[in-house]
Amino acid sequence: MKILNSNINKFINDLSPYKNPILLYGPDEGLTLYRSKLIIKSFFNKNTAGETRVFDCKEKKLTELENVISSGSLFSKKEVLKITNPGESLSGYFDLFNSVYENNNVLIVIIAGELAPRSKIRTHFEREKNCGTIACYKTDPYALKKIIIDFAIQNNLKLENSSISYLVETLGDNFQIILNELDKLLFLNEKKITYDMVRGAVSSNNSEIFENMVFNCFENKKNLFIREFNLNVNDHVDAGYLLYKTKNLLLILNKAIKSYNENNISEAVKKNMPKYLFRKKTIFAYLVQNKNKNNIAKSLGIISEIELKMRKNQNINKIFLLRGMLNLAQTMK
Repeated sequence: MKILNSNINKFINDLSPYKNPILLYGPDEGLTLYRSKLIIKSFFNKNTAGETRVFDCKEKKLTELENVISSGSLFSKKEVLKITNPGESLSGYFDLFNSVYENNNVLIVIIAGELAPRSKIRTHFEREKNCGTIACYKTDPYALKKIIIDFAIQNNLKLENSSISYLVETLGDNFQIILNELDKLLFLNEKKITYDMVRGAVSSNNSEIFENMVFNCFENKKNLFIREFNLNVNDHVDAGYLLYKTKNLLLILNKAIKSYNENNISEAVKKNMPKYLFRKKTIFAYLVQNKNKNNIAKSLGIISEIELKMRKNQNINKIFLLRGMLNLAQTMK
């Protein structure tokens, strides 16, 4: 059964009418990942803990899928089985899903890339009344405007019409990049966002520049970091955004390091590294292999100190941020 675009948000929030399994497909991987996370959160009743297992069709044989579906978790009341990278051969195993159609304790979420209209997987899920199908295409201007307005409402921001128009023209169609850029508005520390504010926050720098700075810091490439910092950190918005990206990546690395202690490096990277960092995959793997929990804990402590100093001394926050980031670089050395 197709979930219409107009009903997707309501379906994700309520999972009503209940569908199991749910197929998400399309070219926008960021949107697919985002929606799958919301579906899982909704299934776990937003606050109820549960277990999520991943079955990667590229790494495992489909003949193992029956055992995976039938062997539920012994430790959690609710469980999600996430099936990734399915090929058309998955169509030969559709009968396995019969046991979960009415099961409210187990949810199967299938995440695919682009699927042609005649794809056996897509056709089956669109026709089967017990299944749910959500297409994740690149964001068009109409959908982008709704995303911007929803983001403003959720964060209690008031955007001028000219600000919204500028964002629609500027942000593009990649969902993950859209979210990253909208996050910058939170660092303006203003509730009413003018056109000039938006233009200054979004146009001058993009997320990739800040990610490069963070990775150069973590690799202790101090000279390169200082040069990029002086070129791209111009005000408190840039400073706040760099701090946010640094803290976020530290938390991601922390999860990956824990995962690496239990599995091999390729599994830890695949499971934890956001797909928008694909250009940094080699560096990310190096950091996971060569850093530890102490590096992360000390670095997060430095971040807290920087945040405190920047709040107390906003006029010279760029100086505090640079000194703090260089200390962090030494800690991650």
